[in-house]
Amino acid sequence: MNFKIYYPLLLLVCVVLFIYASNYKMSPPLYIIRQYNLQQEQENLTKLNNDEVYIFDSLLRVKNIRYNTQESDAIYDSLINAKITPEVKELLKLPISEYLKKAKKDSLVIINDNRGIEFIKKVQFSKSLDDLPEEFRKFTSTNSFDLVLYIQEKDIPFELPNEKIEQNKRYFITTPDYINYLVLNKLNELMTAEEIIDKGYLFDESKISIPENILYPYKDKRYWLIPIFLFLALLPLFSTLKDQEQITTELQIKNKQRQAAKIWLFLAIIMLLIVVAVPLFEIDIWSGGGAILFIGAFLFILSVILFFVYHSRAKKFDELLQGRNILAKWQYDPIFWERFADKYAAKHKELNKSNFIIVTALIIVIFGIFMIADTEVATTMGIIGISLILVLYFFAMYVPKISAHNLKKSPAISIISKDCILIGEQFHPLKSLGNRFERAQIITEDINLLEVVYSYQAKYGRAEQTVFIPVPESKLEEAKKIVEALESKE
Repeated sequence: MNFKIYYPLLLLVCVVLFIYASNYKMSPPLYIIRQYNLQQEQENLTKLNNDEVYIFDSLLRVKNIRYNTQESDAIYDSLINAKITPEVKELLKLPISEYLKKAKKDSLVIINDNRGIEFIKKVQFSKSLDDLPEEFRKFTSTNSFDLVLYIQEKDIPFELPNEKIEQNKRYFITTPDYINYLVLNKLNELMTAEEIIDKGYLFDESKISIPENILYPYKDKRYWLIPIFLFLALLPLFSTLKDQEQITTELQIKNKQRQAAKIWLFLAIIMLLIVVAVPLFEIDIWSGGGAILFIGAFLFILSVILFFVYHSRAKKFDELLQGRNILAKWQYDPIFWERFADKYAAKHKELNKSNFIIVTALIIVIFGIFMIADTEVATTMGIIGISLILVLYFFAMYVPKISAHNLKKSPAISIISKDCILIGEQFHPLKSLGNRFERAQIITEDINLLEVVYSYQAKYGRAEQTVFIPVPESKLEEAKKIVEALESKE
């Protein structure tokens, strides 16, 4: 795969899609379907509406009459009596179906097809979004307390009659028996509430605002491009982890750095899917979703970083196996190799012993202070301190033995370059991603050793790692030249 073309093209496509999703606006006409309470409207015929309440308040102010007095009640009753005409009295006596037929006769749209009738019944009696059939939930706004559907003509689940549905006029879509009904409005001008205010339509009742998440249907979904981009960016990286040809040798050495890189890349993809699962399956943030997001995102970033660390090491490992920039390549007699493994364990035990003594002394001092300062926790602190010392003792004394055992089973070879060292299957990068070469020297003993020290970034500064490489008897002069090459700043 040509990554020089793939990644810029992938980024360009995602940016274009992101801009498109941010600005794509639903095209008119749009039909708004909502519930309506005719019974409440019928009851309101015996009450003053907003305009009439304003007249009532004005009369009280002009006549200097206070609320809740006989005079104010008389004025209120007179306004109600004037409002309740014989026609209104007749409407008040009607059942809801007859009231709908008579009071809304100029705005009735009768739906006859079965699917439309079923739709009206289900929406009319839905008390929340959960009661609404799943196929229609996508037409509702989560930003609204009311159950309102915003549907384009192609998605309306019934046939509208042949007569033209006028814009900004309220229609009642009803079943043939007039028992079930919903309100329908048609909009040819689609605006958000903010746009209505900006254009000066705030008090224009014919203008209906559309929630932004409905009007711009892809705006909330545009952020899904981020995990898709990351997934498409990570997936091709597996192709960079193919096994490379090794130098001509009967020893076939596995590139464990590549295997580690594959594992971390796989984990990065899994963590990305776990993070995406939270919004995808609508896991509540306060019911574990937040913890999953945080831990998943942290492990995803960590996995990506470690992938590139091991990917870099795998490339250097391949360069060694292919014979590039090599200072020396030594193969050993099996008996010599076994002797070196034992020497390796002894050397590292010696190094670990001094570190163990220093750390143990610190533990004794620190935990001793706590034990003296608070006798109630002395036993607990003592147990913890002793446990830490035992764990450190195990790592100091037995880990070198385990490493030596693994070294005996590994190929009897060492390969040295200015950037990295391979001993058996142990790989040591000297100059990569925070690692830094420090010094090198020859140790002449029963087995001559090339000692190389490099440092890496640790939590509280830089920590050193010592590498011991066995020098064949005939290669001592070559080993001295290697030290010079490593110490050289060129």
